[in-house]
Amino acid sequence: MSFWSKFINFTWNISDTRRDKKIPLSENVEAFRNISYVKDGDKYNLLDIFIGKPVVDHKKIPLIINVHGGGYVYGDKDLYQRYAMLLASFGYAVISFSYHLAPKYKFPTPLIELDKVVSFAKKNAEKYHFDLENTFLIGDSAGGNLSFIYGVCQSSKDYRNLFGQLDMAISIKAIIMNCPAFSLFYNGKNFLSMMHGISKDYHGQINSNDARLYPLNYLNKNFPRCLIMTAEKDFLRPSIEKDLHVFDEKNVEYTYIYCKDKKKKLAHVFHLNIIEENAIRLNKREDMFLKEIINQ
Repeated sequence: MSFWSKFINFTWNISDTRRDKKIPLSENVEAFRNISYVKDGDKYNLLDIFIGKPVVDHKKIPLIINVHGGGYVYGDKDLYQRYAMLLASFGYAVISFSYHLAPKYKFPTPLIELDKVVSFAKKNAEKYHFDLENTFLIGDSAGGNLSFIYGVCQSSKDYRNLFGQLDMAISIKAIIMNCPAFSLFYNGKNFLSMMHGISKDYHGQINSNDARLYPLNYLNKNFPRCLIMTAEKDFLRPSIEKDLHVFDEKNVEYTYIYCKDKKKKLAHVFHLNIIEENAIRLNKREDMFLKEIINQ
């Protein structure tokens, strides 16, 4: 494990734990925990399902699959339970899942596991009342990257075929990417950078000419409708802004939100601090984005 991956695991765990101590778990959500989404899986193949209690009796409930961040070296479903419960309280069924992490598990393991979660959702739709025609991905940081790659796989057969067999069991209707990385592959000369460390751990000795590393090259107008969010102090903002022109050139329908506050600089994935004023506004805005799509 690189220095940067160790640094992320140590420092982000401290800040996330400090944040979550201030946020109580919701009592207005029905929770189904620690369900295996693959046969003979381990703790990284578990998911939780959260359903807002006011909508438990509905026949079909719009489904959100939440894809956690952490640079592919950190994080799990438990870290995101408060955020997932918030989404459920807006009137959704929410699947929050863990996937295997680098450096032990390399690219594209998380993509394959996300695909298995999607297959699980289809197989269990009747049991949990999932509305498969209104199924969405929400991911942040590396989870935003994973959601983006999955959306490109859905919309480009050429790109999807690079990964071999993916079930793609449900058509994802829209994707929200919060502070995403459209590519986590680093091919630069700064060997001391965080992106180099993460990329080395996640991609290993992969050939830089491997087409799978460049999903932007396969982006097309059939990509699901999407929302892209970044913030003033988001360390990924420069790369997000650099790549937005590709969405324009490919005629992808997207909503872009740049978050800024006069009193303080909003950081990477600030929206996960769900009791903070700016996070409350953004999360409600993203709920509105999904509701507008559902009601069309």
